[in-house]
Amino acid sequence: EKLSEMKSFDQSTFVIERICGICSTSHPFAYTRAVEDIIPIEVPERAKYIRTIIAEGERIHSHLLWLGLAGHFLGYNTVYMWVWKLREEILDVMEILTGNRNSYAMFKPGGIRRDIKSEDIPVVIKKRL
Repeated sequence: EKLSEMKSFDQSTFVIERICGICSTSHPFAYTRAVEDIIPIEVPERAKYIRTIIAEGERIHSHLLWLGLAGHFLGYNTVYMWVWKLREEILDVMEILTGNRNSYAMFKPGGIRRDIKSEDIPVVIKKRL
């Protein structure tokens, strides 16, 4: 919170995104929604869809991370390897869509920082995700 006191709403999003290295979408999503409710700002429909896609991709990646670790700690390293292979595929898709495998920097009050490129959509669909 202290780091954000002297920053604009837009600049604070970058700080808030780095609260957790695993869930780098959850915190800025909640923050931008709060800012949009306070001001109020209307978010374009396409931005809402893209936010949902990014949030769901992160949710899947996070669940796979913990499932793989649970398998590892229980001594089922085969489960760990299978699950982490799936997780890598999700991270590949997130990299295609956002340009990053983590800390996607997609959220900002009022919408998103950049759009999903239309030429990337067939690549993601081809990955069957």
